[in-house]
Amino acid sequence: MVKDINDQPIENVFVSCNDQKVLTGSNGEYMLELSSNKATKITFSHDSFQLYSRRIRFRNKKITIFSPKLESNLSSFL
Repeated sequence: MVKDINDQPIENVFVSCNDQKVLTGSNGEYMLELSSNKATKITFSHDSFQLYSRRIRFRNKKITIFSPKLESNLSSFL
C-alpha cells in the first residue's frame, strides 16, 4: 500500500519494476510479481508527490508487503 506522510492511501501512483507497470487502486494497493533472491529497483511516481525509488531484494518466494510513504511536491515550495 502506498501512503502519504499522513498515512492516507494514494490512488493512481505509477509503480514500475523491471518490465512491470501498474497503478495503485483507490486504497493505495498494488501488486507485482518479482523474482526472489534478486535485487531490483522499484519506482513510485505521481504528479502530486516526489519520486520515490528503492533497490530491494525479496527472499524465499514469500509474499512481501512494501509500503512506502510519499512526500507531497507542495512541501518543496514552503
